[in-house]
Amino acid sequence: MVLNKKKPAGRPKLNVHEVLDISGLHMDWDSSSELRDRLRDGGSLLEGEHGEDIPSTLKNVLVLQPLITRMSLTETKPLPVIDTLRDEVERIYVKNKRQNAPETAPDVVALSWRIRKLLGFLKMKCRRREVSGVAAFQQLCMELDSSLQETVDDVNRKIEERKEARRLRGSGEGLEDSLHFMKWQCQLFVYCF
Repeated sequence: MVLNKKKPAGRPKLNVHEVLDISGLHMDWDSSSELRDRLRDGGSLLEGEHGEDIPSTLKNVLVLQPLITRMSLTETKPLPVIDTLRDEVERIYVKNKRQNAPETAPDVVALSWRIRKLLGFLKMKCRRREVSGVAAFQQLCMELDSSLQETVDDVNRKIEERKEARRLRGSGEGLEDSLHFMKWQCQLFVYCF
């Protein structure tokens, strides 16, 4: 009797268990005068509402940047281990004298998880090659994965073509340009989905 074994769903996992070294991360954060001043004025390490999206990622680029740099130096681009990330978040708050009063004590665990989720969002966008049309987000994606340069160039070229088609459509130039624009929209739809 032969049993048909199905292959596991999803993409295969790498057997390499690479750990991201984030020791001294709090020093990198403290070297940013904007981040340091925000913490000393009573603000949070992270800005904006909860959620993982492009605007949230860009609002928190000062926090994410040192981690993105460290991830880009590894082969598998692992996310930071939550326990060590929590320790680094706690250290930055201690360094900026924010740990004593219970009413000002940050929720270090929640902040650590949110940082990790934002990094996971960026990593997912890079893996899917969904680099967006926002230049700052494209830069973060290319820093994490330099092989995305061609994808970024394609997205930017299509954005420029779309702007040009709108300009031509607004100026009343021929039907041929409108058909080209519709053909481009169909190609973009297929490319995105």
